[in-house]
Amino acid sequence: MGADTCVRRFVARRWGAAMSGPLSGVRVLSFGLAGVGPWSAVLLGEMGADVIKVEPLTGDNISRNPPPYKNGITTVYIASNLNKRLVQVDLH
Repeated sequence: MGADTCVRRFVARRWGAAMSGPLSGVRVLSFGLAGVGPWSAVLLGEMGADVIKVEPLTGDNISRNPPPYKNGITTVYIASNLNKRLVQVDLH
């Protein structure tokens, strides 16, 4: 698979297009808050898994810092939550 094909698939997935892959049909719950946890869930989503991120009602700490921001949310938070659906739960 050429580099152009990989880029198109990635962009299509990021904008909500359906994607098949080796993990198509697999549902993953992601509880990771920083570092490797969220990134591994992004990769699972890239392989076709349905990834659902579970976070507290107050949001993930990484959503508030560090800068730069886009529409009040850090770009790091946006990048670490590609290919995920979000569920906020009162965890207390």
